Amino acid sequence: MDFTGSFQTMLDGYRNGDILQVKEAFNGIKGATKAALAFIATPIGVAIAALVGIGAAAKQWFDYNSQIVEALRLTQQITGLTDQAAD
Repeated sequence: MDFTGSFQTMLDGYRNGDILQVKEAFNGIKGATKAALAFIATPIGVAIAALVGIGAAAKQWFDYNSQIVEALRLTQQITGLTDQAAD
């Protein structure tokens, strides 16, 4: 059973009040987590994790820059200042 299936089974167990189903699903989630950590320990897993990290950092940088541009635009609208004065 994969992570998503285990999670859905756990939710169904909670809804039905079936504690054994919840326990079984939780064990499936633990197994999926261990498998994911074992994959990350491989060279390919490390490379993929690094690429994901780089992508996340790039997205944060882009979002930050977008917010700076928006703040500058609002400053110009509110104060009427432009160029260096607005910075």
